[in-house]
Amino acid sequence: MSVNGKFSDIGYDDLMAVADQFGVQRARSALKDIRSALQAWPRVVADAGLSQAKSTAVGEQFHLEALG
Repeated sequence: MSVNGKFSDIGYDDLMAVADQFGVQRARSALKDIRSALQAWPRVVADAGLSQAKSTAVGEQFHLEALG
């Protein structure tokens, strides 16, 4: 799936451009909330008993830098 015409190296500006294009209200706030939730990932998976290997494998797919 592409974001703002890109398939890789998608950044905050790309996310905001698409949000603007589709009239997403409170996009900055939503991205901040998503970033916070993803940052809590290690604690959530530890509480759930997920193995460190699986936690790391999934966590490596998060691209927090794109969330601002």
